[in-house]
Amino acid sequence: MNTNDRAIQPLNLWINGQSSIADVLTIDGYSGYNFVDSAGEVHYVLSSYDSATDTKTSIIQGVVQLDYAIVEDWGSDDQPIFDFVAQQLNLTLI
Repeated sequence: MNTNDRAIQPLNLWINGQSSIADVLTIDGYSGYNFVDSAGEVHYVLSSYDSATDTKTSIIQGVVQLDYAIVEDWGSDDQPIFDFVAQQLNLTLI
């Protein structure tokens, strides 16, 4: 896994008639920030990780709107962003 990945409590997802298990949260983009009306958003991907081959298979992706408090406290450590996104998506980081 990469530095922009976090392990999550495995989550069973039903997408397009197929059951998949997501166990990785990836945050791979930040956009939309301005000083007037937007704290921005982060793009996330929920994936299945195969440790034997060190590969991830994307299952679902989307965006989470951030709030100004999170962005103002965002420094070199991305963990608060992962914590916020996990909370918004009702995921458990492990």
